[in-house]
Amino acid sequence: ILDRDLNNTCGISDKLKRSEITRTIKILLLSQQLSSTDWREISQHGIDDYLLKPIQANLLLQRIQTLAIGK
Repeated sequence: ILDRDLNNTCGISDKLKRSEITRTIKILLLSQQLSSTDWREISQHGIDDYLLKPIQANLLLQRIQTLAIGK
């Protein structure tokens, strides 16, 4: 889980997806807001899904479960 407020979120995702050890992990982005243009750009860096803040626990768990089972 990465927070978009971190510096270089896309760079972190790129490194995780390039590493042989971590390339298969799923990356969930947390963000205050995200336009469709932002999502197109960000998803090109290997980020698999996103969730808007404020985080609702049930939605967070649902997204994690969906990513974990590969749907």
